[in-house]
This record gives sequence, structure tokens and C-alpha cells, in this order.
Amino acid sequence: LSNGRNVVAGFYRAPNGYEKASWSMIDTSCTHIMSRQIVDSLQHQFRGVTKNPVDAFTLTGYINNFIPGTGYRNQILAAQYSPAGALVWAYKYIPPFPWIEERAYSITYQPSDGSYAITGITNRFTGPTGPMQVFIMKISAAGIPIWYRGYSPMPGAPSQGRKIIAMPDGGFVVSGFSNAFDPAFNDYFVLRVTGAGLLTWMNTYGIPEFKEESYSI
Repeated sequence: LSNGRNVVAGFYRAPNGYEKASWSMIDTSCTHIMSRQIVDSLQHQFRGVTKNPVDAFTLTGYINNFIPGTGYRNQILAAQYSPAGALVWAYKYIPPFPWIEERAYSITYQPSDGSYAITGITNRFTGPTGPMQVFIMKISAAGIPIWYRGYSPMPGAPSQGRKIIAMPDGGFVVSGFSNAFDPAFNDYFVLRVTGAGLLTWMNTYGIPEFKEESYSI
């Protein structure tokens, strides 16, 4: 944050063994200032955090939600807090079909329009028994979905998005990995999209029969 403080996002394990999404704020000396947790009957994790110019910070991850007739499925979770640690808004994003499994791993702030973009994995485009693929979901400053798109090196192939960054033209770059061209292992997978989510380019990088996975860019 602009005052030198840092927000660490993740989860803690409750006495009953459940994972609970949480974050902690620390100062420049790594002294603990405050922590907040989601306290309910479900399991969840925060996996990414970003801030806007006025130091409101927004976190993303996933929440294990019970779907009647289907069982537990992970769904995308996002929450925004003020610089003082007060909750501004929080959403779990309900997918259009009950069999969809989604996990968010990274979030970025887009200065060009004040929006956010989230990436992770979903089976939304491959069906209940299909492989997981990269998604990008763009949301407004208030957490309202603007668009949602999926990406993979080839139709039906597995892919994972692990880090998303904003570009000056309003678009985004995602890095992750895919085994589309190296079935027994993984290759780096990097893609760039416009501010509307349209694909500009994508590439995989790797050596056959070597495991290569990207978690940051």
C-alpha cells in the first residue's frame, strides 16, 4: 500500500480441518497490524491480491459451495476491503451450470478503466468430465462481471492460468501452463488479450518430456 504496509493473502486451517480464506496486513518491519477471515461453514482460499490507486485492495480465490444433487464444487470468490480493513464488497460467482468447477488464482487492477481481471481454471467450456482450461473474467470496480472467456492452445486441450497482469492498452497477459503439446508433462502457456477479452496472441514454450510450469509474469 502507499503507506508501506503490505497485505498477505491466503488461508488458515480451522480446528475442524477446514481451510478458511484470510488475509493479514503487516508494516515495513513485518509487524502484524490486523487480520481478517471469512467465518462460515464452507471451505475457501484467497490466492491473489491487488490494489487500486486509493489503496482499496481486492482479493480473489475460490469457495467450496454445496450444489444440491451434484455435491461440492469450487466457485470463484472475490472480495474488496478498504485501506483500513473494512469489507467493501464480496461475491461468489455462480456459474450457469451446477457441474462447473472453477478456481481463481490471480487478480489484477486495470488502471485504464478502473476494472479488475481474474484468471484461473474452469471446466465451463469442456463439460463435467472435460479438462480444466484458462479463464479470464473481467469485473467492474464494484465487482460486477463484465465478460468471461476461456482460452487454450487448441480446442478441448487442458490449460491453467496462474498469473494475470494488466497492460497499458487496457488488455491483459496471462501465464500458466498446458500439456496440449506434451501430454505427459507441461509447457509454459502465455496469452495476451484485448480489453474486451479478444485473443491477440498465445504461445506455448517448452522442451518435449520436460515439465515446465509458469506461476508468475
